[in-house]
Amino acid sequence: MAYLFKPAAIEMEDMLLEIADRNGVKKYNFALYMPTFFDYDGVVPHTLICALSNEPGQLKTPLDNLYRDVCRKAAAGASTRQVSPKDGFDIIFSDHWNGEIDDICRSCLGIKSLFLTEKNHYRHMKHIDFGIQGDVHGNEIEHALEELNAIKTGNGWLVFSGNSYHFHGMDSLDHMEWKRYMGMLAEQAEKKDTALDEKWPGMQLARGCSILRLTEAPNVADLMPMKPKPVVIGKIEEK
Repeated sequence: MAYLFKPAAIEMEDMLLEIADRNGVKKYNFALYMPTFFDYDGVVPHTLICALSNEPGQLKTPLDNLYRDVCRKAAAGASTRQVSPKDGFDIIFSDHWNGEIDDICRSCLGIKSLFLTEKNHYRHMKHIDFGIQGDVHGNEIEHALEELNAIKTGNGWLVFSGNSYHFHGMDSLDHMEWKRYMGMLAEQAEKKDTALDEKWPGMQLARGCSILRLTEAPNVADLMPMKPKPVVIGKIEEK
């Protein structure tokens, strides 16, 4: 079995709504976090500011608006670590965040793999973070397709992340299936000439869920260049 890449113009919000419809998503989980710009040494860096959940229907509001709204609420509730859930989503502050307001300015919005189904069960989306250099035109797609074929990910969407690619799968996994899936990604990432980000699978396993960025990433003291908002560039389908 092999995979085909079909270019498609679709907004990130619409992609997430399609995945939600297929998997019966009741609530997605998002994260306000600071992108990691230093080496991962086996311990997940404490870059999470807060987590939030909301219903897929609210993705009809652009993600950039959601990000700004969450930033405002996080800043307002930083001292008390409490935010009113009046606007359709709950915010839970990370125990490890030190409350520095400047961290919010260095943050971005990401989506967690873990979501709540309409039957009130938790499942995981299939995520992949690639490490190869790509572009919005899909250069290096063949290398990415080779990895997807080796992993047998199933159908999904390919996203240009700013310098490489993300994969958002159409099918979901229970927690044990997700751990096996991420373990397989970790093994694949250790292979020579891998297209995957070599450190990403291990970080997500240690975290207990994966996170992929949805909004632009800021420039942090020149240690990490700003990356633009990820853009969906096409669909991955089994042939």
